[in-house]
Amino acid sequence: MSAFIADSSRNNRIAYCSVALWKAKVNSPYISKKDTRELLSLHHPWKPSESGKYGQWECKVKSPSDWRPGMPLFVSFYQSDNYCGTSEKCLGIATQGFIGHRFKQLLVNGEVVWEQDVADDELAGDEKSVRARKLGMQQCGYPCQSGIAGYHDPYRLVDITKYAASSMALSFRLIDRVGSRTKLKGDVYQPYPWNPGDAKGIETNFQTSAYFGDIALSVDRKVVRVSADTTDKEALKREMPKPRIPKNGIELDMLSTDDLPALGYPVRCGIPFPEGMLKKRSLFSLKDRSGKIVPSALREISHWPDGTIRWVMCEFVAVRKQRYRLGIAARKLPIFDGVKVKRLQGRIEVSNKVLKLKFGAVGQKWVIEKITRSGGIECKGMYFTMKLNNVGSREEFLSVVRKVEIEEENAVCATICIEGEMQSASRRRLGPFQAHFEVWKDLPYLIGRWRVINESDQAMAMLLDWSARLTLPDLDNATVDFGDFESGFDPEDAGVKAMKHTGYLEDPRCITLHHGMEASCRQDREDHVQVLCNSTWAAKGKQAPGFANVSHPSGGVLASMRWFAEEFPKGFIVRPDMLSLATLPESPGSIGWRHDRPQARIGRGEGKTQAFALWLHSGKLSARDSQRFNACVQDPPRLFRQKWFLDSGVLGAGSARTNKALALWHKHATPQIEFTGIGAPRLGHREYWDTVWMNNYRDRIHQSLMQFLETGDPRWLRYFQAAATHNRDVDIIHFCPEHPDWVGSCHAYGEDHTSSEPMGNIGLNVDGLLEHYLMTGERESLEAARGLAEHVLQCDSWARSARAVGWPLAQVVRWYSHSGDARFLKKAKELVEAATTYIEPRRGIFNEAHGTFSYRGAVPFMTGYLAFGLIRYHQLTRDAHVLRLLHLLAEGLYAESRRSHGIFDYSPFPQINDLWVKTSKACWNAKSTLMGGLFGYLHFVSGEKVYAQRAIECYPTQKNFDQ
Repeated sequence: MSAFIADSSRNNRIAYCSVALWKAKVNSPYISKKDTRELLSLHHPWKPSESGKYGQWECKVKSPSDWRPGMPLFVSFYQSDNYCGTSEKCLGIATQGFIGHRFKQLLVNGEVVWEQDVADDELAGDEKSVRARKLGMQQCGYPCQSGIAGYHDPYRLVDITKYAASSMALSFRLIDRVGSRTKLKGDVYQPYPWNPGDAKGIETNFQTSAYFGDIALSVDRKVVRVSADTTDKEALKREMPKPRIPKNGIELDMLSTDDLPALGYPVRCGIPFPEGMLKKRSLFSLKDRSGKIVPSALREISHWPDGTIRWVMCEFVAVRKQRYRLGIAARKLPIFDGVKVKRLQGRIEVSNKVLKLKFGAVGQKWVIEKITRSGGIECKGMYFTMKLNNVGSREEFLSVVRKVEIEEENAVCATICIEGEMQSASRRRLGPFQAHFEVWKDLPYLIGRWRVINESDQAMAMLLDWSARLTLPDLDNATVDFGDFESGFDPEDAGVKAMKHTGYLEDPRCITLHHGMEASCRQDREDHVQVLCNSTWAAKGKQAPGFANVSHPSGGVLASMRWFAEEFPKGFIVRPDMLSLATLPESPGSIGWRHDRPQARIGRGEGKTQAFALWLHSGKLSARDSQRFNACVQDPPRLFRQKWFLDSGVLGAGSARTNKALALWHKHATPQIEFTGIGAPRLGHREYWDTVWMNNYRDRIHQSLMQFLETGDPRWLRYFQAAATHNRDVDIIHFCPEHPDWVGSCHAYGEDHTSSEPMGNIGLNVDGLLEHYLMTGERESLEAARGLAEHVLQCDSWARSARAVGWPLAQVVRWYSHSGDARFLKKAKELVEAATTYIEPRRGIFNEAHGTFSYRGAVPFMTGYLAFGLIRYHQLTRDAHVLRLLHLLAEGLYAESRRSHGIFDYSPFPQINDLWVKTSKACWNAKSTLMGGLFGYLHFVSGEKVYAQRAIECYPTQKNFDQ
């Protein structure tokens, strides 16, 4: 199939020379090929060249019928190649410039009538542009600007009147006049900095691919060009039928890792809807399995560009695991008697039938002034504390409340937001904190999370303790249950050998508290838990479940901390008058951290979040309910139905892995994906060497959500939420007085990933954090996504890289689609203009340097990122021009980067390909699936079967996997 057609001005003054008539004549090592773009290619492989060797295409041609002897005659043709002999030298960029060695030629009856050194720089664009000089880039990168093409005209017109006849022999040749082992004036070599140790002798390797086509003989002195109008006009006109919501509503199941507690548990989750299904301000109802209306709060949180509803946030209290139906209400539902919120003299009081809380102690340490359980205990309140290890001293910072406000109030839930700062006794400030507390209808639960940001002068502050402390009434003789542990200790532990403090518990699930006594559960390593009575180690285990249940005849409290073992070190410290939910708990009997235990830190501008839940109970709470409650805190229950989420089209996920066509992919690829995701180690709550999240490089958050939707594996949902929290807190720059413009961006990835400069383009991901908000309702993620979007808006649209254009394009389209902010649509159009500028239309490639300025062309995986952005833009706008660009890129990639069935080159730089093959055994890699997405989309919008075949080819076969 060819996407290219000749100029429609066919007449007797022009004679077209079809590529089908041309025959190849080559001597080794040259290779000839006719590709799908109706271009003739000649290729010299990655090896030294020898003088006199050549590759050639030749054909007997006839002059136009209007030509007569004595009249002028011209050959018009397209020519291009992937080589440049530039002597440009930039740090980290290789150069291998051969000047005056290899030439492209046109011959008539064996006589050379035109030639050009392949060392030309036709695809450089206007390297002398004003913009490039202002940036001090000289020729480095060859950026262009609006209105200036990113390439020089590749068409040529040659006067052959001297050789004109009614019939002639034309030849296009690629010839080596001087072998690459012979050095000429102007030759330059700068090795690739990532050279493998055995990369010797490559300085004489000289690869080139040259392309010829659109050959025509003309009586007129003008170039005969082709166009590449590949737009499927009918596909653009086709309208997808608008979906209708099922009459009985959407069936959704309760996704939960365990049964719910006897009292139930709150649910807050986003539900997606296909475009065009529901109009704004639709009335919803949620019904349980029996058809009874469930008290709930349902609100629209995102809309499609046509104004219809895309996401609804659903909030209710689930009393059991069952199937629910979300549908349209015939009329407005009655307001349920839920949570009451009162404002009293600057303070806020929140209550339901069993729980009452007072907030508002501005200027004080109490983030909650009082918590009272009806018929149970009364706690004075809660405050936050952090301790730092300064060099030679230690310092404690306590919460100071500055602002209390109602974040959300509806029939089933009230959320209170508290802002303040962490301050020491000497009024030194560590940084701001923000806390969110939720009270739900009829439940004696308090669900909270709080985040602190280091805005101190400590560039890398060492944390000794970081706790939320709940004061308890004097619960002397209360019992404490931390979960199921084995009584005893590890006799080989260094602390045991040094201190000899060892003990034994008859029942580790029933530890009795006495006045002046402390019981604690400490997860200090991923596989190491200690249960201590004061400083005596009395019970052990590998991973604590993450809860502490304090029971007393007058009442009790169950506390649960999220991701207790995964984000070690963590601990519960319980005394009759205090319950401490401690992240990085201090070691008993020590003023600092234990040096054989993990160290933790908080970089300046870094945030840390602690999430927990409390259940104030009567004092008689079963171990089973404790475990169920804790399971809900670790993995909050939500409504989910895989087919509905996939079919809604809101997230761009693929088919379920249960699809038979994906059996091979599921069998082999899924474990590989898990290896870098749910199978990767969690190294605690931010270790020096923790790079598992990769600063959300290439949006691991978004990819993990895709894996959850496609596999249905709930472990991916946990990974998705943990990765989002980590990225939102640790990777994003929250404070940087030296570079205030960095705030809101994301640190570059690396071993020390909170003290580096911001990442550009591919590290600025709106998708994942926006999706985290849409799935969970956590507004911090929405604000973080907004900040990242603002930084994407600042990305250079004209950086000459398919990735630097395509990735920001995908993100600004996503944010515009959610927010409707016209600035982002304007930016998207600018990025599309840059893509148009840099895509050479006849070859269909975004020509760029990848590791070298000498070998230029399409970088398949980067072009895949460009296609990602263009596809999103086309989905948004249905722009025919963008569809044409996608067709061009598809043809160019398939013609120039495909090495064999399902195998694509990694780079136009042959040394990188050589290294890739040596280390990977085969050139198949995940990058090919990016092209599979491009081909698949083109099949979807055009119906062309050839694109479906190419898409299937891009996905691995058994042979690929075996390799």
